[in-house]
Formats: sequence, C-alpha cells, structure tokens
Amino acid sequence: MEVKRFKFANYDEAMNKLLPLLRGRVFHTTTAAAYAGILSDGFIGSNKDGKYPDAYPQSKNSFFRKRGCVSMVDLRTATDKQIELGDMQYRFLSPSSSREALLLFLKSSCHDSLILEGPGEGDYSTFVEHIEAGFPDSIPISCIEEAWEITFEKPDRTLIDELDDIIAGRKPASNRPLNASSVRKSSARTAMCEFDVSDETMQMPEWAGAQQRADLNRRRKLPACRR
Repeated sequence: MEVKRFKFANYDEAMNKLLPLLRGRVFHTTTAAAYAGILSDGFIGSNKDGKYPDAYPQSKNSFFRKRGCVSMVDLRTATDKQIELGDMQYRFLSPSSSREALLLFLKSSCHDSLILEGPGEGDYSTFVEHIEAGFPDSIPISCIEEAWEITFEKPDRTLIDELDDIIAGRKPASNRPLNASSVRKSSARTAMCEFDVSDETMQMPEWAGAQQRADLNRRRKLPACRR
C-alpha cells in the first residue's frame, strides 16, 4: 500500500494544513507499530482482545471497541465546531504524544458498513459525538484506499501525559498547573477522565507539590469528568 508522508513542526501545524484535506473522509488512526501488525494480518481489527498496544489512553473504554468494532474518525458531515470539540476529546492526528501516526482511509464503497449510533443513556463508554463511527468486526485491507504517515518534529506533551506521570509516580516534565481552562482546551480532556481520579483515597507521590495536588482535586470537579 502506498503511504503518503507528511512532516510538521507540531500538532497545530498539522491540523491547520491537513484538515481541509480530511473533510468528507473517514479514517482510522493508529501507531506505526500497530500498522506493521495490520499489514501482517491483512485487516484492521477491533483490538477487543488487546492484541496490540492501545493507541489512546481511553481505548480500553471505547464504546465501539467494547462491541468488537473498529473506531473510525468520520468527517463527512461534521461542522467546524464539531470537529474542534471532537479533536479536544480524540486527538485524531496523533495518538497520545507519539512522534508519528498512520491514518488509514476507508474507501467510499465500504462506508455503508459504518455504525453511526453511539451509546445510550447510562452507558459511559468513551464515544466522541459527531466525528466517531464504528466498523463491525474488522476492516479488510481491500477497504483501505490509502495511508498517510504523519510525523512531528517535536510531539506536544498533553495534560494527560503529565497526569499519567503523576499517577504512575513519575515526576512530570513540567510543573505547569492543570487548571480548568487548560483542560477544556486539551485534546485529552475525555482521556483524562478515564483515570480513577474520582477516588478520593488515591495517594499522590511525596514529591507532588501543593499546586499539583490542588490541580488534581479541582480536576475531579470538572463537568467533563462527572457521571
């Protein structure tokens, strides 16, 4: 399969230049390592069995993955605002803080198989309204029309990366505050809520400062993380 290669300084540059080319299309975002497995298998699987590493922190709670479907980014009808909000929850040009990502584009002849309906009331699985669709079971390579490899000179560390460091007991790369405003702008807002930060008994590392503790407690109260 032919792979088109793009290189950008950062995520924002990639979004500004590629978004006009992505409108009206449906694609699956994955990592370079997973792409090698896809080529070997001959299909894109739902990864319900956890065979491949998760591309996103929230993948285990994915609505479509739990149902044995492949999660897709569907930009056929999404408005500018819906895409902006969707990208805040589903950083679809770059899994986590990876330096590279692969976008696998679905042929229009295979669009009829897509599932557009998301979770019902009381189902708190991860689902990105307006821009996410599911493909049942697996997608044969014959349904993929092209692949893009997107590389970043310096990947952006999102707030989820730093919160993950804190929860895992690692000292984060920076001490920037996790405030409500920055969380709203973060593409990892939904992913952050997958961590068990609602557990008031969760212990912070001894080196975590008062600001980091206050930020985490404040984040527990954000509307996006309430159920």
